[in-house]
Amino acid sequence: MKKEIYIALFLLTLASIGCTKEVLDNTQNPFGGESDDVIVDSLDSRTLVGLHRNIFISRCANPNCHDGSFEPDFRTIESTYQTLVYQGTVKNDTNNSFDFRVLPGNADASWLVERLTTDDDILGKMPLYSVPLSYNEVEDVKAWINAGAPDAAGNTPSFPNLQPEVRYFVAYDTSGVRIDTARLSGWSSSFEVELNSEFYILASLSDDSTEIKDLQINKLHISYDKYDFTNAQTFNATYYYNSRWKIDLSANQFNANQTIYFRYEVKDPDHATTIFHPNENSPYYYVDNASFIIQ
Repeated sequence: MKKEIYIALFLLTLASIGCTKEVLDNTQNPFGGESDDVIVDSLDSRTLVGLHRNIFISRCANPNCHDGSFEPDFRTIESTYQTLVYQGTVKNDTNNSFDFRVLPGNADASWLVERLTTDDDILGKMPLYSVPLSYNEVEDVKAWINAGAPDAAGNTPSFPNLQPEVRYFVAYDTSGVRIDTARLSGWSSSFEVELNSEFYILASLSDDSTEIKDLQINKLHISYDKYDFTNAQTFNATYYYNSRWKIDLSANQFNANQTIYFRYEVKDPDHATTIFHPNENSPYYYVDNASFIIQ
């Protein structure tokens, strides 16, 4: 009986020693942390992936904003990259200072940074209707751009040779008074033209490889049908100045009290096909904005 007790005590002692050794060995975390409760997130906040996670998807891809409703499209890392880097601007400052949403290597010339930092109440600081980005968050965006705006794999983009873009339209009467600001119901509606008046439309264009004055075709197509331009009237544009081409029009050429839609056609020497703006794939607000009514 005593022998059995001694054996039991001996085995219990060995078990205690074994357990103590196992605990001591476990103090060294095999994953490099000080304890199993410490989780270190090593995702660089100045990479595209880090920016997408910390800012674009969480702060900007809100419903009816950059969730696919408007470009840039921040729903995925790929869509973020493709709609930011070397992509032309739609809006701009009063001096039309910006050509690209993101110009790799130059944060100061990138429209994205301007929208994140502007103090212009009319333009609005992004993200709209939400808390602005912190100083450090803006610096993260700038750092990524200044590093060449690399993609998710770390590759920096080459300067593309893109199709020309129509950035916006403005219209004036012959005395130089702008008339496209008088719209029926906001920006995405027709502007009003007086009966028997003469007026002109300016198309502001951009191209990454061709001088604006050297762009080709340059025609305005006008139709009473919102999406069917098969039998459209066509008017040639002439180079005006800077980024703009001019189309001279007369109110007497069109039916009064009907909505008149227009599209601009242009190409550059490096591409065989022309582009139209707006077109059948454009959002409705671009189509409605490119219209006028004679009253």
